[in-house]
Amino acid sequence: MAARFEPYVQLVDVTDEAALIAWRGFRLGEHDGRWRAERAGETFGARSEPRGRAAVEVVDGDGTTVARTVTDETNHAWVEGLRPATTYRYRVLVDGEPWGAGERFDWVPGSLGAARRPLDQRLRTHAPGSDRTR
Repeated sequence: MAARFEPYVQLVDVTDEAALIAWRGFRLGEHDGRWRAERAGETFGARSEPRGRAAVEVVDGDGTTVARTVTDETNHAWVEGLRPATTYRYRVLVDGEPWGAGERFDWVPGSLGAARRPLDQRLRTHAPGSDRTR
């Protein structure tokens, strides 16, 4: 039986000045020639175990880091101090390594194959004074 841990990054929420970003993963196992998701421990969700010291960085169009937050306690973090109505890119580093970088795979019931699309780690903050709040 082969097994694989597939990491992913998720943009959970955005306000006019902040973004909530999560990183997690799921385990896939091959059983009788078919791939299945496995629920061994909490690999995703708010109770998932931290995978290491994580830094979430938000960068502007020039590649300059404009906001950064670090956590050892969770697999999600709010990044604050962003400008309203602005498009950014973001990245997650766990123990200094990019989370979810490299070849990624997609799971469909019974099979596993190369992801068809690359990760698109962009966000756009809401307009100033929008009614969305944290």
